[in-house]
Parts: sequence; C-alpha cells; structure tokens
Amino acid sequence: MHHLYEHVANAYRLVKNYEEAKEAFEKDSKRQQMLSSPCHAAKHMEYVGVLAKECARALEDVTHEEAIQLYTNACDALEEDGKEQMAFDLYHAATIVYIKLEKYADAATFLLRCAISADKCNAIHSQCKAYLSAIIVYLYAHDFQ
Repeated sequence: MHHLYEHVANAYRLVKNYEEAKEAFEKDSKRQQMLSSPCHAAKHMEYVGVLAKECARALEDVTHEEAIQLYTNACDALEEDGKEQMAFDLYHAATIVYIKLEKYADAATFLLRCAISADKCNAIHSQCKAYLSAIIVYLYAHDFQ
C-alpha cells in the first residue's frame, strides 16, 4: 500500500482521466503528510497542480466556465502551499480563457492576482508584467464601452 495512490494516479494519467489522477495524488499527499514526509507530500501536491492544468486545458474546448474553475482551484491549491511561482502559467491560461469570453474585468482581476503572487515570491519581472497586462486589458475593455 506504500505507493498505491501514486500508482493509481499514474494509471489515471495514462488514460487521461486527470480528475481521478488529481484526487489520487491529493490522497497520497495527505498520506505522506501523516507519515511526516513533507518532501513527498509537496511533490504530489505539485502533481495535483499540473494535473489540474492539464484537465483545464482539455476542458477549454468543451466548457470555458469549468476550465476557469479548474485553473482557479489549481491556483488556490498552489497559493495555499506557498508555491505561487508554480501558478504563473495557470494565471495566464485562465486570463486567456476570460479574454476569449470577453470577460475583461475578470481577466484583469486574475492578472492582478498573478502580480500579488509574483510579489510574494520576489519575481519582480513577472509582477511588473502582470500589472502592465492588467492595465492593458482594463484599458482595452473600456475602449469598447
């Protein structure tokens, strides 16, 4: 049973059942925490973020709202674990979906969230880029009103 959840998660990944794989990695992460193995627990939570991203990308063509929710959940999980830097791609992916849906205020808000996360991990270049992108999206949205 030592690596059972990890094996199950990898099997789900192979068949592209990302939601089940994500859940198995979450369970294994919790098991690792209970065994006082924070390194393995963190590794599995990273997998959860990656799988949520893969799942969201797969859903983008089907339903944008579910994709946005998965991106948001993945960002939340990474932020809770103090791994904001790993969420930058997720912030941008969600922003792109919002822009496709012409939800510019939501896109700008997500970019501001990215900037705040960049500040937490001292990624000044990413922080400036996110703030500038939020301003551009906001100005673009107001050009059409």
